Amino acid sequence: MPEHVWAHGVLSFYYAMHGQKPESLNLITDAVLSIYRKDASAILFLASIYAMNGETDEALKWLGYCLDIGCINYPFQSRLDPYLESIRGDPRFQNLIERVKYEWEHFEV
Repeated sequence: MPEHVWAHGVLSFYYAMHGQKPESLNLITDAVLSIYRKDASAILFLASIYAMNGETDEALKWLGYCLDIGCINYPFQSRLDPYLESIRGDPRFQNLIERVKYEWEHFEV
């Protein structure tokens, strides 16, 4: 089902990994965004796509959404996710990840 929004996301990720920015970003349509914004994993996936494409503002915006809906996996976001590497040096990333760390450390069940 190549026209399915999830297929668009996966293909966009593939293109981003291979440095094909226009092809990658052209697949992130309003339909993709409307579906992906409902799932923490998909939001983090979008942040990774934008980060790999050098779209730091968009990557940080989606990471902010991720935090807003409770995605607070501090170790993964701060150092383990290789696809966020390009934005880790940005001061805005550092500010955001400090908020994630706080939530991670103060999470109660």
